Amino acid sequence: MSYCILSTLASVPTAESYGLTGHTIQIVASQILAAIFIIFGTFKLLARPKTVAAVARYRFLPRACIKPVARLLPETEIALGVLLTTGAFQSGAMLTALALLLAFATAQIR
Repeated sequence: MSYCILSTLASVPTAESYGLTGHTIQIVASQILAAIFIIFGTFKLLARPKTVAAVARYRFLPRACIKPVARLLPETEIALGVLLTTGAFQSGAMLTALALLLAFATAQIR
């Protein structure tokens, strides 16, 4: 029985079997993340009052920080998306994106 399961698992296609390398997967993931940041940053930029209200609803920041963060968040997301798309400052952009995503996740949990 266990041989059957192992032989089935051994025949499951992997990313490499499709010609995808770790580097290719990293580039694709980076471009998807970039698109998400650019799209949602643009939405936030076009709806500033709603962005301020949304940041306030998280109740994650002190009241004095809500407007400055809501003001800078759209531009930050768009800039991150552009950096991720172009590959400029890739390590710094990825670390900043990770920090921003962790902040969003933490705010969601609270």
